[in-house]
Amino acid sequence: VWVVKLDSGLNIQWQKSYGGSENDYGDKIIQLADGNYLVTGNTYSIDGDITNWHGARDFWIFKIDTEGNLLWQKSFGGSGFEWANDALENSDGSLMIAGSTTSVDGDVSANYSAYPYEHDIWLIKLDANGNVEWKKSFGGKFYDVPRNLLELPGKRYVIVSRSTSSDGDVPSNMDPVKFDAWVFIVNQMGAIICNNVYG
Repeated sequence: VWVVKLDSGLNIQWQKSYGGSENDYGDKIIQLADGNYLVTGNTYSIDGDITNWHGARDFWIFKIDTEGNLLWQKSFGGSGFEWANDALENSDGSLMIAGSTTSVDGDVSANYSAYPYEHDIWLIKLDANGNVEWKKSFGGKFYDVPRNLLELPGKRYVIVSRSTSSDGDVPSNMDPVKFDAWVFIVNQMGAIICNNVYG
């Protein structure tokens, strides 16, 4: 993962690489309230900056300071494929990561897919130091992948997703062959409190 900090004139202030000897991807970087940065991505590596790799591809989340120094890093996943799509810092300083998983082991406690390689949505809530507060899977038998994650007032979170499922957590899909927009809201403990499909 290559991170570059530019000034307002687009001149490089610093640049640093993070990861291991295999393929590592950075998908999102957000500035936190303390001025430091959270980077979300994915890793196939078992060495270098990566520890506690679970197999195949894992979520890889790391925090760097304003000079790019690595403060902490965490891997999450199972023996299947995980992909982190979006992240946010909550108003209380905790962190939320939304992605997808094909695993049924390791850190992943449930998968609703009828097929071993279909994706479920996987939501992880971390404290400010990257320690897990809770993690939950959401989905149906087919392909469910989140695109965006937002915090709402009252410590609620809206997840905007793509889905081809019509069962499990997913309300009836308009067309099971094609993607619909699946939008749902969870409370601060990850329980669904509002749920709909559009398409």
